[in-house]
Amino acid sequence: MKFVVECVKQTKVIYVVDAEDEAECDRKLSAGKYIHKTEIQQNRDDYLGTQYERYEAYSGTGDGTVICSVNDLCEYLGTTPDRLKRDMFKYTDCGMPIEWDDEKVTLCVYAEGADAEWSHDLFFPFTAKEFDKMVEYVEEESEELWHEWNDDKEEE
Repeated sequence: MKFVVECVKQTKVIYVVDAEDEAECDRKLSAGKYIHKTEIQQNRDDYLGTQYERYEAYSGTGDGTVICSVNDLCEYLGTTPDRLKRDMFKYTDCGMPIEWDDEKVTLCVYAEGADAEWSHDLFFPFTAKEFDKMVEYVEEESEELWHEWNDDKEEE
């Protein structure tokens, strides 16, 4: 027996536009005037489609800061790209490894003594709030991983 399964390959495009309202946003997008553009290839089953918000308003300050690059992230964190890895290691409880490229930031779950490691990607653009939540989540996962790999060893 053979099955034919048709999947739709889509490109999700995210724009960051500096505008006062939706009408101005539409005009700027039509004119190609945006701050940042990210394209993400997605494979998905057509019937499991995801709905994306067309307009999201952010304050541009605090946890509403829109982060479009590692330079934006560094500005939010008060560091520089050449110090970011050191600062994430030093100022997180787990000594969190971080990597980045033009499309995303990758935060790694890390626990000394563990052979396992997981990573989580945040694709640009994202908000400072999303970044902070991901850091908190990775810290929690790192603590769980540490206990999983080290609690039994302490009892011996």
